[in-house]
Amino acid sequence: MKHCIFAFGIVLGCALHAAPEAGGVPASDVIVEMPPYEVRADRILPRPEEWLHITVPALAMERGESVLAAPGYYVLSNLSEQNTRLFINELQLRQFAGMLLWPMLVEMQPRAPGIIILDGKRGAGEQLAGINGAEWEGDPIQTGQQPATLSAEALTAGLRWIEINSGQGFRTQTGFDAAGDPVYQTENDGDTGEPLPAGFVDAVMSGGTFAAWVNAGVPLVNISRPGEERLAAAVCQEQMSLLMDSFTQRPHPWLLIGMRRLIASTEVSRTKISFARLSPRTQSTIPSNIPAMAQALVDRTASPPPVMPSDMRAVSIHLPPLLPVLNKTKDFGFGDIQLATALVHFGLYGDNGKHRQKFMRLVERQSAGEEVTDALFKEIFGFNTKKMLSKLSAYTRTFAAFTYYDLRGKLPPMPEPGVGQATQAEVARLQAETFVAMGRFDFALDKLRIAYWRGEREPEMLAALAWIEQQAGSEARARKIIQTLMKLPQPPLRARVAAAKLRLRDALADKPAGAKLSMDEAVEILDILAAALTQGIPGEDACETFAKVMLSSPAQPPPDVAGFLKKAAVRYPNNAAIAEAARLAGASP
Repeated sequence: MKHCIFAFGIVLGCALHAAPEAGGVPASDVIVEMPPYEVRADRILPRPEEWLHITVPALAMERGESVLAAPGYYVLSNLSEQNTRLFINELQLRQFAGMLLWPMLVEMQPRAPGIIILDGKRGAGEQLAGINGAEWEGDPIQTGQQPATLSAEALTAGLRWIEINSGQGFRTQTGFDAAGDPVYQTENDGDTGEPLPAGFVDAVMSGGTFAAWVNAGVPLVNISRPGEERLAAAVCQEQMSLLMDSFTQRPHPWLLIGMRRLIASTEVSRTKISFARLSPRTQSTIPSNIPAMAQALVDRTASPPPVMPSDMRAVSIHLPPLLPVLNKTKDFGFGDIQLATALVHFGLYGDNGKHRQKFMRLVERQSAGEEVTDALFKEIFGFNTKKMLSKLSAYTRTFAAFTYYDLRGKLPPMPEPGVGQATQAEVARLQAETFVAMGRFDFALDKLRIAYWRGEREPEMLAALAWIEQQAGSEARARKIIQTLMKLPQPPLRARVAAAKLRLRDALADKPAGAKLSMDEAVEILDILAAALTQGIPGEDACETFAKVMLSSPAQPPPDVAGFLKKAAVRYPNNAAIAEAARLAGASP
């Protein structure tokens, strides 16, 4: 009986190395019978939203004897189908390029498909806004959405965007496709090697899920929007940056900045891929009062800025001293960013990788807590920081690209994405998933509750609603939904996790503090949870629930379960329950 608890433990060891889900959870034809909601006269629901739903399949590539797999994406888009396909095509090309250029980062990605909301009705700098007063009972829901607002921080980025990119001749023409949807055509999309400023892509990595809200509308008055290709590139850049930022031993800011710029420099087309292009940049003269101008726009005491002149007055770039940049934690200026990028490029790729071991030694010692001094630098490289600065100044003037792939005639066919009109259940669920990743449970509940009120009963949507109600809403309502979903022949995995959490809470509620579960209780809860742990890579919530069961279990976990907890602790390093369960099982990472 003791080992019955861990009957499925044999398969747990490989669960955290499973291949990406091919397309994720398909829309189910099952309709769950739930009590209808009567809409009273004073409860006016907002109009249904029209979105395209695109499933971008996972991509697999053979590398020697192993197979490297990159997860796919769910995309909601309210752009025209033509513009949406431009975005998807670039996304798939960069998915492929990442497998060639940084396979280690691809391997670290969550296996679940990412979620991207491609929103052409919101411009860069506009803050997300929820529905007014979405209470379940009692208070009326007011019509429509709150007006989107602009933050001073996002406007500052937007104004810098105007200054830096005005000389690149951005121009957008708007036409209409056969369906009458607006089609954007952006000419001369500028330098794709320069990251877009904050405000265009709001991306997060949370609980094993990558989610991005792309503000694809016109960013500011009289300023055209970046093209779909550049927006897709920005999404991929943010995804790689978030992966690096989630390392257990977080790299120092200068390294993250440098790597982000090198990833941003990747140029991808159907004929070539180039990576780590490092070219000298010129800086436009940026007024010192941009933050004040931005705040004035937020306070509505100033008019929107005009289009800036097309000429940019270049200034000479002088790389700043190296030591202050290496020890900086914030406020990186233009020269600091250039220097960090040059150092990362030189350290990893200079002289055909000759300096890579020394460079990584510097990174490791600084990440371990050592302050970078001139003496430490000389100990590692054999010369001081002043000599390195001289080398970097020459290096940035002569280097073109580290890696170049000529793909003419060799580009493999990309998996065909599935494109169709999104149901209201899909719209609510995917937007809610994104809001949850961003920490906005209130917005997520708004979307899902309104879909429920409209009569949507798709199981995955109901499972998401129950889970979020359990986290931030009504536990009583969550219980009702979960009880109904668990009667289905194949309950959604999220419903299983939520049901296991409720059963664990109920089992411990009547026990004194510190008491353990009985063997029967542990077996029952793990039986509920088993499918969520063994299908694909389990999410953080499933692993955390499993860890809490182990912490309350009357038996010591066998080695295969301890190994699973160790892998879970590596994948979710900031989860205290998983870390504690791994420690007690003797499997701390």
